[in-house]
Amino acid sequence: MEKTQEQNSDSIFLKLFKVAEIANLSPEEKIEYEESLKSYNDLKNSMGTSDEEDEDEVIGLQEGESINLQETVLNMIKTGFDNISIQNATNFSISEIEKIRAELSMKL
Repeated sequence: MEKTQEQNSDSIFLKLFKVAEIANLSPEEKIEYEESLKSYNDLKNSMGTSDEEDEDEVIGLQEGESINLQETVLNMIKTGFDNISIQNATNFSISEIEKIRAELSMKL
């Protein structure tokens, strides 16, 4: 517990030291500091957005691949392939293939 208090104490002093350093900057240095900080925050925010967009794109691609595989299974069933062949080609489980077969037969 004492170690945590010491760490908190140290972090508080570090923050105060940084604030004091900023307060002692000349007007030109303050402007440069603020511009630098703004650039850093802009870059950080744009990178965060990029990561979220990349994640959305990956999820979209995965969903698209899943739909394409389901269509492949459906086409293989319609063509007359057996469950084992479909499983080998798509990595779908036998139960998933049988479910698609059942859904197909209900539609026909």
